[in-house]
Amino acid sequence: MFSSIRNEKIFSDRINNKFDDKIKDLNENDKNQINNIKNLENEEFNLNLKMEEEINEIKLKYQNLKKDIISKKEEEIKKLNNLNNETYFWFKVLTNNKLINNLINEIDYPALKFLNNLKWEYFNNDINIINLIFNFQENEFFENNLIEKKYYFSLDKFIYKIESTEIKWKKDFRKKIIKNKKKEKEIIDNSFFNFFYNLELPNQEKIKKNKNIDIEKEKSFAELFDKEYDLLKEIIYEIIPHASEYYVGIIPDIEEYLGYLEKNLGNDF
Repeated sequence: MFSSIRNEKIFSDRINNKFDDKIKDLNENDKNQINNIKNLENEEFNLNLKMEEEINEIKLKYQNLKKDIISKKEEEIKKLNNLNNETYFWFKVLTNNKLINNLINEIDYPALKFLNNLKWEYFNNDINIINLIFNFQENEFFENNLIEKKYYFSLDKFIYKIESTEIKWKKDFRKKIIKNKKKEKEIIDNSFFNFFYNLELPNQEKIKKNKNIDIEKEKSFAELFDKEYDLLKEIIYEIIPHASEYYVGIIPDIEEYLGYLEKNLGNDF
């Protein structure tokens, strides 16, 4: 999902049109030669497209093959939770991960302990939409049992839109009253549940219409999407597949891992 390939057909066609325009004034021999090179590059480009399509098919195939294993894992986690009312499996998993724990405030603890399950899927079998699914027990804080967060990827594998389930609060513990001499002000405190929000990059048409677009705001958008990209990778490639390790408190140490690689691979590392 996170590979990078310049594979947007519209973009490629536009480049080819510009290419033809650029070489029209070359002498015939040079023009033929550079066209031969370009044609070979187009052949390679089309093979890359085919490769990407086949990779996507394989990803979907194995994601579907894993469904039975994922269901069995969910059942085993339920059994563990039933053995002890204070197991709080996914709460411990998330709080033991350094990156995710940075999002969590102590005010989140009571609500996060109701998290029953965490998984991801390709939404409607679309390889370009990753859906994170948080399943909660009935609780006193919000009505939703399911809270989802969808990440939409462009063909060149960049996140361009994020859609989250709106949380239907019964008791919004994030709200905080700040008092000063003149008045009271309500703010939203730092919380894991601020993770669920909507974001979309403005398309080129919107940018052209808005000539006064704020460059700093654009940078802020880019930083947000970069942060979301890192969080998504951490959840689907690290936290979910290694949940049992995080639950028991095995927290990966990058320095230890790099040392291990250097020791065992030597000069090949």
